[in-house]
Amino acid sequence: MGCNTTLNVSCHEGICADTLHGYLNPMFRIYVHPALYVFGIPGNLLSLGIWMQKEMRNSTSHYFSALAMSDTVVLCLHSVFTIQTATGWNIISNTGLCEGFHALYLSMESLSGFLILGLTVDRFVIINYPLRRFKIQARARALKTIIALFVLSLVIGVLEGLMWSYDRTSASCTIRSLIPTDSGIFLKIWYIVLLCVGIVFPMLIIIVLNVIIARALLLVSKRRNRLWFDSDEHSSDQADHSSAEPRLHKSDMDGTLILLCLSMYLVVSECPDGIVYLLRPFFLPQGSSVDTFCTYSTVALCLETFALTNYASNVLIYSLAGRRFRNCVRKHIHIPLNRL
Repeated sequence: MGCNTTLNVSCHEGICADTLHGYLNPMFRIYVHPALYVFGIPGNLLSLGIWMQKEMRNSTSHYFSALAMSDTVVLCLHSVFTIQTATGWNIISNTGLCEGFHALYLSMESLSGFLILGLTVDRFVIINYPLRRFKIQARARALKTIIALFVLSLVIGVLEGLMWSYDRTSASCTIRSLIPTDSGIFLKIWYIVLLCVGIVFPMLIIIVLNVIIARALLLVSKRRNRLWFDSDEHSSDQADHSSAEPRLHKSDMDGTLILLCLSMYLVVSECPDGIVYLLRPFFLPQGSSVDTFCTYSTVALCLETFALTNYASNVLIYSLAGRRFRNCVRKHIHIPLNRL
């Protein structure tokens, strides 16, 4: 893929061959990343199958199904890059594939974050505005929202893809010559805009809404415990007072707990990686010392690997946080085993 590709944050690897990055890079590419593919891709496909079951279908399951598909695509595309890096084959460094790969990868990567954002809004409405949930939580509306988020992600990916082209001279995927890369002004501005639109604003909204959701859940839990331990003579009055508060169905509670876990892991894993990656134009070898660049490449490689777990571990989060998901997995695994 050459030295200027989106995923290859460790460009000019020969410069850092004798550093910590030169030791970690082959170990991560050959052992750690393939292990994440082996666990993550089947896990995402299992999640997709579970969320598409009839008993699991609701507006929330549509978001989880779309998330499983986008995460699977991200892992598959990342595996292609890993194969090229490990073997030296020019799989993606070709005319058309260079631009398309960058566009598709960033689109799917952005879509995963946007889906969590859409799901957060969905849960926020359910918890805080229960009387409006039947209007906003409709399946058709959820599907329309997912399509809109996909289009937005596709636009961002296409804009990123237009900045790359295949250079026949160096046989690598590189920044288009039309972009003034010598000064780096255009590239830096683009990455700052991408940082704000793709990471800063969505993550801030997710964090704020999740804090409100968690606070509402704590209030509901405290009221339930208070009603449980109060005497019979006061329980009826408090029940009347609490009737105006949001009441959560078990499926709503499951979906909300899963969302809180997914959101927390998304923020912890993706924010540092996204910020470091989008700061790449400020740490190119042409504008910084070799030691600074190699240190940046080492940090970027570690954060990239940690962020990759976000696309491979959702099935584990679903199983730990979602009771209905666990029961459905047991049911559909138990039936085939009984037929053997």
